[in-house]
Amino acid sequence: MMEDKDFNDPQLKSLLRDSKVSMPFSDFEERMVSRLKNALKQEHSIRKDIRLSWFFFFVGAMVGLGGSFVLPSLQDNLPNTVMESL
Repeated sequence: MMEDKDFNDPQLKSLLRDSKVSMPFSDFEERMVSRLKNALKQEHSIRKDIRLSWFFFFVGAMVGLGGSFVLPSLQDNLPNTVMESL
């Protein structure tokens, strides 16, 4: 436990007084919190964009595969149509 003489020590008091760190700007904390919030929003936005890109990739792949299977069968159903001219 600390003794009472530690609280009365002028050298300790001056060291503690000199060791205080001053903030570079008055709104430093607010600016840092704002930057962190913006970074988190941007990260969330990037994740959302990646998810959407994968979704549309798979939808496009399914539409492409479906078209590949359906178009040849249309050739049999369309009379007098030459598929090479399309």
